[in-house]
Amino acid sequence: MKFGFDVDEVIANLVGEFEKYLRDRYGLDWPPECFHQYKFRDCRFVDDEEMNKKIIDEMNIISNDPDFQMAAMPFPDAASTIRRLKKQGHSIHFITNRPKINKEKTIAWFNLHKISFDSIHVIGQEEKGMVGRALNLDFFIDDLEKHLESMYRYKNRWRKGLGLMNKPWNRLSIDGSRFIRFNDWVEISRHLGINNR
Repeated sequence: MKFGFDVDEVIANLVGEFEKYLRDRYGLDWPPECFHQYKFRDCRFVDDEEMNKKIIDEMNIISNDPDFQMAAMPFPDAASTIRRLKKQGHSIHFITNRPKINKEKTIAWFNLHKISFDSIHVIGQEEKGMVGRALNLDFFIDDLEKHLESMYRYKNRWRKGLGLMNKPWNRLSIDGSRFIRFNDWVEISRHLGINNR
């Protein structure tokens, strides 16, 4: 089977890096509920308007910085699940809206963490659904519903379904008739029928 995965907030814990950045630089705890599609304009970090704007601008810059993205760690069980899928003969494809110029560092991140793949598509602002259809994926998971809608628009038959990784920013939106929610990689592993022996 052909399995597709988003990168950030599905396999790479970039939010963890945002949280560290805010703690180390400003001594702030960050409420992830204010995070929407890598735009931080609705975030209220501090009461001072000028300082809040400065922090938002910084967050927007670092979110696309390839070195910042390199620091992210894989979520628990993500790498081992991908390795088991590959060992069972499935093909693994990653599709991310990271800037296209970040492709080399994105591949380096996967190699650093020994995460197997058949292809990595770093597509900038292009629609993920076009790539999913071209790859003829059987399953895809993302943390943003708009990308699942795109996948469904381009291909409405998914043997293993379309999955939404539970995050604070997507708790209210989901079409349960088309998309399956997952809390972690253990649930993904079970859904994909991975043999844990």
